[in-house]
Amino acid sequence: MLVSEENMPTKDKERWERGLDPWHRGAFPDEFKNAAPHQSYPRKSGWFELDWWGNYIGFVPDGTPIP
Repeated sequence: MLVSEENMPTKDKERWERGLDPWHRGAFPDEFKNAAPHQSYPRKSGWFELDWWGNYIGFVPDGTPIP
């Protein structure tokens, strides 16, 4: 299975929220765009993993294989 808008990484709906890659240059202010780890590809959508309090603790981009 591949992660997509229809397929979240796990079945726990309270644990995931849709969003855009936080490490892409499009997420950085102008003065830090060149320091962003993801530079060349279009900004991907995916799922943010949430902790118990609703803080973002991870990101799984669409297209990631999940066994």
